Amino acid sequence: MGIHDQKEGKQDRDDIQESFRSFVDRTLALQGGAPINKCSLKCGNEHDDEPDDVHVDRWISNALELGVSELHLCLSSVTRHLFPSNIFSSTTLVKLTLGTKLSIHSFPSDTSLPALKVLFLDSIWCDIEEFSVWFERENFSNVLLAGCPALEDLTIDQKSFPGLPNVVSSKTIKRLSIVYIRANDADWFRTVALDTPKLLTLFYSTYARHRYRHCNLDSLVKATLDLHFSENEIFDEAFEPNVTDLMIAVRNVKMLHLTFSATEMNMSLMKSAFPGVTKLTCCVSYSVKEVKSS
Repeated sequence: MGIHDQKEGKQDRDDIQESFRSFVDRTLALQGGAPINKCSLKCGNEHDDEPDDVHVDRWISNALELGVSELHLCLSSVTRHLFPSNIFSSTTLVKLTLGTKLSIHSFPSDTSLPALKVLFLDSIWCDIEEFSVWFERENFSNVLLAGCPALEDLTIDQKSFPGLPNVVSSKTIKRLSIVYIRANDADWFRTVALDTPKLLTLFYSTYARHRYRHCNLDSLVKATLDLHFSENEIFDEAFEPNVTDLMIAVRNVKMLHLTFSATEMNMSLMKSAFPGVTKLTCCVSYSVKEVKSS
């Protein structure tokens, strides 16, 4: 389902959108109580008006009432701060995507998603004054992740949007992907904790932080570290980015992939982080696409 921009034509845009709303309402009504396996809802974009929260919330609630197991929301709305409360208390959701460009201040304190296995947070928007609160441990790990006792796959893809959790704590997560490449709003002085004892696969692409503490990655098999270092920031020595503890935490992995930037900046850390390695070769590969002449 989706609401997209419409070029001016014979029919007024408001009439087109109202017709679409009626169509969605009728479609959901025709389910007649039959369960829904998958529901994807996309509303709004940079050229569109803000999505109608009343209608959108009703569609989400209807899908949840019909026992949807896979829900993907792509709602471009910087004015939205809350979702229908039942989205965080569903007993049937197995896969959930929340995005994009959403401004969410907090999760319900009674968040409970007992069946959820896959969670994708895509470009969650937060004001600069709010983003650190939204991703605080008390709000993110202690409320959201704690309410997902079966969660196995977590993706936090912030791209260039402010906000990144400083603590990811879960006893069940097996796959974790974190992407954040916004240097201007990076909280350089925060420490990062990854308390994920059952984690098997890690993809970590962001700017290196001041310190990595309590990195519980004992089960890790494969890690990809795409660590960025700002050339424009000047730090006191005590607060310089330090990834030593992170490198030590991943030293027992079977497969370790480092980007060129991460390798270049961390060669001096390898000896202490990987005491069993006597020789380390850095390989930089290039992809060449053959172009045939006409």
